[in-house]
Amino acid sequence: MAKVFLIIKSNNSVTYSQEKVELLNSHSVPFEINDGKIYLISKSQVSVESREYDNVYSKFCMQIADSSDAAISLGEGALEADKLLVLISVFGNRLEFDIELMCDDESASGELILVKNEDTGEINWEDYIREPDEEDAICENCGYENYMCNCENDGEE
Repeated sequence: MAKVFLIIKSNNSVTYSQEKVELLNSHSVPFEINDGKIYLISKSQVSVESREYDNVYSKFCMQIADSSDAAISLGEGALEADKLLVLISVFGNRLEFDIELMCDDESASGELILVKNEDTGEINWEDYIREPDEEDAICENCGYENYMCNCENDGEE
């Protein structure tokens, strides 16, 4: 089975409070405390590989990525409903993540958003994941992305 690589940046932070730290800890939600703020996962982007659990945040990050509709999966499944409730209660009704997935010659990247509908109370994932298409492929002749390449027109009149 091929390795899947994930780069994830959580764009979520909240002012530090001991209550919030205890709630996150009680549900095994990874975070970093820095400059009086609690950052979900980390203040900076992190990298994770499928089937590697070297960091406390590894499985959690894989589950966030697996919550998307991307064709590439890390095999952990989506985050559990109880963790979604904790995330919303600590970080607010909208959480944003930038993700990049890579496996062999496949890749996908974009934004993954966890949203609580204030009218219905439903919590859902919205994803804006872009998988490269033929237009984004790299031309073997010139090294530019196909949409910028003129090689295919060479020799044609």
